[in-house]
Amino acid sequence: MERIELGAEKLFPCNACLACERNRDSKCILNKDALNDHLKRMVTADCIVIASPVYFAGVTPQVKALIDRAGLVSTVNGGMLRNKLGVSLAVEARSGGIAALDQIDHFFLAQNMVMIGSDGWNVLKGREPGDVDGDRTGLENLSNLAANMAWLLERLTR
Repeated sequence: MERIELGAEKLFPCNACLACERNRDSKCILNKDALNDHLKRMVTADCIVIASPVYFAGVTPQVKALIDRAGLVSTVNGGMLRNKLGVSLAVEARSGGIAALDQIDHFFLAQNMVMIGSDGWNVLKGREPGDVDGDRTGLENLSNLAANMAWLLERLTR
């Protein structure tokens, strides 16, 4: 398992130049950030988990840049992420978690990925570090989600 934290990274937004469509080399032409490295990792991963704190009823700018650019490069290069497993998570202080999940889930759907669910929304409550530890319902849902992910991965790798 590899974990990539985007919070401290500077990922540039997609500028819709469509060079990735013209070049079809499985890369974004913007090469002054780590997007292409992240996309390579996504292509080789069995399951992609994208989690984001909620910023104004949506994902962080870094997550948005990742899904916009990785999504376009993947799409114009024959669906590089097709049939990958996808899990979305959001952490909200008060609200906006469903909207953040929606952004991530639409990325998964547009990439023809297989989404793993649970018995509730994949949203945890918390504002400060450690706050989510008190969200019993959210943590139970997360535990069930992890069990579903492990179950499916085990069956797919038989």
